[in-house]
Amino acid sequence: MSAGSRRCRLPGSRGIPGVKLRAIVAVLAAVLAGLPKVAQGLDFNYSGYVKSYLLLQDEVEIENSPEEIPASAQWQNAARFMADWFTEGKGNYQLHYEVQPVYYTDPKQAEQAGGIGSTLSVGRNRYRVKDLDPVLGEDDHWVVFQNLDRFNYQYYTDSGDLTVGRQVSAFGSARFVNPTDIFVPFNIQTHNQEYRVGIDAVRYQAELG
Repeated sequence: MSAGSRRCRLPGSRGIPGVKLRAIVAVLAAVLAGLPKVAQGLDFNYSGYVKSYLLLQDEVEIENSPEEIPASAQWQNAARFMADWFTEGKGNYQLHYEVQPVYYTDPKQAEQAGGIGSTLSVGRNRYRVKDLDPVLGEDDHWVVFQNLDRFNYQYYTDSGDLTVGRQVSAFGSARFVNPTDIFVPFNIQTHNQEYRVGIDAVRYQAELG
């Protein structure tokens, strides 16, 4: 997204986020209830987290300018569901899905949510072939983001490991900023950096020595 651009609102995307969140919770509950039947003959593990951040910003006066940045608050929430299915053979499936309801006291910030300077990681990534609409719902103060962050199949052999689908990938490592990592998914100011944003790829890993 370029500087100054606004998020495209698709038909039907504007609505009451709370209603859609309840629908998502109901779907996840139904999926969890049916997992024992789906996982027959498989080793199934699932986990997740729920976290929340409250950001407060004081009023900022700009010198020699009639404009000023008003005081505001932002309430970021994230709920992530993670699942792994281990088959009886040498492969397994992985799925991660995250929902982020965010509340803004300033409606202008809600209109620009996820853009330049955002403290959110909303799952937009150029290295995805096809993806869900990142905006699940919105109104004047709420924006609900979604992210299908992992969806892959992993196959293990004696010579190496093959992973196909949406997965995590990194070039090199660094404590804060890694200039060699072209897949870097986070802005420096992003708060929730626990999981890197997944990309669509085919990867084979093997030992050389």
